[in-house]
Amino acid sequence: MDNYLVSFSLNNEDDYDKVAESIRRNPKWARVIKNVWIVQTDSKLPAVRESISSILDRNSGGTVLVMNIKNNQWGTYAINKEVTDWMKENI
Repeated sequence: MDNYLVSFSLNNEDDYDKVAESIRRNPKWARVIKNVWIVQTDSKLPAVRESISSILDRNSGGTVLVMNIKNNQWGTYAINKEVTDWMKENI
Protein backbone atom coordinates (compact mmCIF):
# COMPACT_ATOMS: atom_id res chain seq x y z
CA MET A 1 0.00 0.00 0.00
CA ASP A 2 1.09 3.56 -0.66
CA ASN A 3 0.71 6.57 1.61
CA TYR A 4 -0.50 9.83 0.12
CA LEU A 5 -0.61 13.31 1.58
CA VAL A 6 -3.84 14.93 0.39
CA SER A 7 -4.41 18.66 0.69
CA PHE A 8 -7.29 20.61 -0.77
CA SER A 9 -8.86 24.03 -0.83
CA LEU A 10 -12.58 24.39 -1.40
CA ASN A 11 -14.35 27.31 -3.04
CA ASN A 12 -17.53 26.09 -1.35
CA GLU A 13 -17.11 24.84 2.24
CA ASP A 14 -20.38 22.94 1.85
CA ASP A 15 -18.38 20.42 -0.24
CA TYR A 16 -16.18 19.50 2.75
CA ASP A 17 -18.38 16.62 3.92
CA LYS A 18 -18.43 15.10 0.42
CA VAL A 19 -14.64 15.30 0.13
CA ALA A 20 -14.13 13.90 3.64
CA GLU A 21 -16.51 11.03 2.86
CA SER A 22 -14.53 10.23 -0.29
CA ILE A 23 -11.24 10.21 1.63
CA ARG A 24 -12.69 7.98 4.36
CA ARG A 25 -13.43 5.30 1.75
CA ASN A 26 -9.69 4.51 1.70
CA PRO A 27 -8.58 1.53 3.81
CA LYS A 28 -6.65 3.73 6.26
CA TRP A 29 -6.64 7.47 6.71
CA ALA A 30 -5.81 10.22 9.19
CA ARG A 31 -7.01 13.80 9.21
CA VAL A 32 -3.90 15.82 10.06
CA ILE A 33 -5.57 19.23 9.96
CA LYS A 34 -8.89 20.29 8.47
CA ASN A 35 -7.96 20.14 4.78
CA VAL A 36 -4.86 17.93 5.04
CA TRP A 37 -5.18 14.16 5.25
CA ILE A 38 -2.96 11.12 4.86
CA VAL A 39 -4.45 8.07 3.19
CA GLN A 40 -3.07 4.57 2.86
CA THR A 41 -4.42 2.69 -0.13
CA ASP A 42 -3.65 0.35 -3.02
CA SER A 43 -5.07 2.96 -5.39
CA LYS A 44 -2.67 4.87 -7.62
CA LEU A 45 -2.10 8.59 -7.18
CA PRO A 46 -4.27 9.67 -10.17
CA ALA A 47 -7.22 7.71 -8.76
CA VAL A 48 -6.81 9.30 -5.32
CA ARG A 49 -6.66 12.75 -6.91
CA GLU A 50 -9.65 12.06 -9.16
CA SER A 51 -11.78 10.86 -6.26
CA ILE A 52 -11.52 14.37 -4.80
CA SER A 53 -11.22 16.55 -7.89
CA SER A 54 -14.35 15.00 -9.41
CA ILE A 55 -16.35 16.30 -6.45
CA LEU A 56 -14.88 19.78 -6.89
CA ASP A 57 -15.47 19.75 -10.65
CA ARG A 58 -19.11 18.78 -10.20
CA ASN A 59 -19.76 21.52 -7.71
CA SER A 60 -18.07 24.88 -7.31
CA GLY A 61 -14.39 24.09 -7.77
CA GLY A 62 -11.29 24.22 -5.64
CA THR A 63 -7.74 22.87 -5.67
CA VAL A 64 -6.20 19.49 -4.79
CA LEU A 65 -2.63 18.36 -4.05
CA VAL A 66 -1.78 14.66 -3.70
CA MET A 67 1.78 13.56 -2.89
CA ASN A 68 3.13 10.05 -2.47
CA ILE A 69 4.92 9.74 0.87
CA LYS A 70 7.87 7.44 0.19
CA ASN A 71 9.62 7.38 3.56
CA ASN A 72 8.98 7.93 7.22
CA GLN A 73 10.69 11.31 7.54
CA TRP A 74 8.20 13.81 8.84
CA GLY A 75 7.79 16.36 11.60
CA THR A 76 4.84 18.03 13.23
CA TYR A 77 4.01 20.77 15.68
CA ALA A 78 0.79 20.92 17.69
CA ILE A 79 -0.78 18.00 15.81
CA ASN A 80 -3.15 15.76 17.73
CA LYS A 81 -1.34 12.80 19.38
CA GLU A 82 -3.84 10.36 17.89
CA VAL A 83 -2.77 11.53 14.42
CA THR A 84 0.96 11.37 15.14
CA ASP A 85 0.52 7.88 16.62
CA TRP A 86 -1.27 6.85 13.43
CA MET A 87 1.57 8.35 11.38
CA LYS A 88 4.19 6.48 13.42
CA GLU A 89 2.36 3.23 12.84
CA ASN A 90 1.49 3.68 9.17
CA ILE A 91 4.17 5.77 7.48
